[in-house]
Amino acid sequence: MISVIVAAHDLQGQLEVCLNSILNQSFRDVEVVAVLDQSAECPADLVDDYARRDGRVSVVRLTGVVGIGRIRNAGAERAAGDYLLFLDSDHIIGGETLQAMGDQLQSADEPDVLLFGHTRLHRGRAWPGAAAGLLARQGREPFASIDQPELFGAPAYSWDRLIRRDLWIRQEPGRLQVPGLCGWLGCDGVGRITGQARAS
Repeated sequence: MISVIVAAHDLQGQLEVCLNSILNQSFRDVEVVAVLDQSAECPADLVDDYARRDGRVSVVRLTGVVGIGRIRNAGAERAAGDYLLFLDSDHIIGGETLQAMGDQLQSADEPDVLLFGHTRLHRGRAWPGAAAGLLARQGREPFASIDQPELFGAPAYSWDRLIRRDLWIRQEPGRLQVPGLCGWLGCDGVGRITGQARAS
């Protein structure tokens, strides 16, 4: 199972679109852990409605207004899946993305981390994230992190990787160490995560 941890700060008004993009995937072995703090930007009623309508959605409520690290750690603690995907409320997942990820996890012999790229959308324009070029040169075979250190030179966006849950949980807070076996999912149009850029 893939656990998608969603930080439910809805500054851009995209949380509903984000949740629908996850729950409408063809890949069904997924859960959504929506994490709310007491910020005014967290629409508790919307999240609670999703949890009532779909048993794959659970809600974590935090006391006070907290940072993204506490939100992600709280979601990871609640998660039941083998892998974690961290999204923000303005991220949208294409309809076959999770299936492509699940397929690649199996073909890569369930690596500790699955790296992939994302496409950024803003005002009708789209462009790939910084990891896409590096990953395209890698090929689809699993690799040991020590053999491909240049891949970790790409920006370390949490939404550009699936992380094995037990790896995340057993680390010291704030110190995720580079794992031994990695795989990657190519940016070949099979599925992409898109982020809605904030208007400036």
